[in-house]
Amino acid sequence: MYTPLIVSEKDSKWLLLKKILKFFDTRTAKKILAREKICPEKGITAIKIVLTSMFFSKSIAYVISELKTREKLRTFLKIEEVPEKTMLYRFLSRIEDKSFINVILRILILNKQCKKRRRGRAFIIIDSTDVQLDINYFRRRIKKEDLEDKEFKWGYSPSKGYYIGYKL
Repeated sequence: MYTPLIVSEKDSKWLLLKKILKFFDTRTAKKILAREKICPEKGITAIKIVLTSMFFSKSIAYVISELKTREKLRTFLKIEEVPEKTMLYRFLSRIEDKSFINVILRILILNKQCKKRRRGRAFIIIDSTDVQLDINYFRRRIKKEDLEDKEFKWGYSPSKGYYIGYKL
C-alpha cells in the first residue's frame, strides 16, 4: 500500500517537481517531441506521469489511479484527461528508451540554456551519496594479485576502510 499523493504547495518535493514539470509545458518541448515523431499531447502527459512516478518512487499504475481520484493532482500536473494504464504502457513501449531519455534531457537542457543570465550566486544541487556496486556475484574469493591487471582503483574511507572500485 502506497501513501497517497496529496499535493502540498509548501512541501519542497512538490515545489521541485513543479519547477521541473514547468519546462514540459513550453512550446519548445512540443517541438522536440514532434521532431522525434512522438505525439506532443500524449508525450507530455506520459512524461509527466513517468516523472511523477519516478520522483515519488511509485508505480505508474498507482500514479494513474491517484490522478483519477484526485482533482488537485490533475490540476497540478495540468492533465485534463487521464489516460488508461494500458494505453500509457502501449505508448511508452513504442518509444525506445534512449530516445525517450534524450527527449527529456534535450527539453530540460534547452530550457535551461535559453534563460538570461543573472548576476550573483548560482546554486547547484549535487548528490554526493556513494554508489555501491557488488561485482562479486558468486562470492568467489578474489586475491590481490588477480585484481592488479584490472582497471580497479584502491580507495580509503574512514567509515569503510580500504575498498576497490572504479574511478568515476
